[in-house]
Amino acid sequence: FPPQHPSISCLLFLPCFQGLLRGSCLFIRDQRRSVFSQSCIWYGECGIASGDKRYNCRYSGPPNPLPHNGYDLVQELCPGFFFGEVRLCCDVQQLHTLKDNLQLPLQFLSRCPSCFYNLVNLFCELTCSPRQSQFLNVTVAEDYVDPTTNETRTNVKELQYYVGERFANGK
Repeated sequence: FPPQHPSISCLLFLPCFQGLLRGSCLFIRDQRRSVFSQSCIWYGECGIASGDKRYNCRYSGPPNPLPHNGYDLVQELCPGFFFGEVRLCCDVQQLHTLKDNLQLPLQFLSRCPSCFYNLVNLFCELTCSPRQSQFLNVTVAEDYVDPTTNETRTNVKELQYYVGERFANGK
């Protein structure tokens, strides 16, 4: 973990990822660990981070089939995932959250469509990629008791992500 080539790691505090404007990054090179080819680190949304922002739920397992009511969102936001049987590490609510969180960057990047496309592509990969475990690592998680179901779930509060030089350079 990550893939067996030089990469850049960024420790990302999840509230930043969820669309808030605070966060911090730490860059590291060449950390390695073995991974599975199709495995998720989260699926769905759990506890409340702040305001109306929610944490993603920790999930270690294979990607799940996307319900048909999420197909339009995937085609709009992440068309690279829309082929064959659509199996992702995000649910429809996470896609809605992603779309909502992209509205502010859209305002700033509307004059550079390729810049916006690259940003959307990065966040699609982080949010939904069926190969999340190859480049995401949960570093802080916390149990959460759902008040509706009384079920204990786990919030992903912090993570590391790895961006290979090739991806970072757009190749």
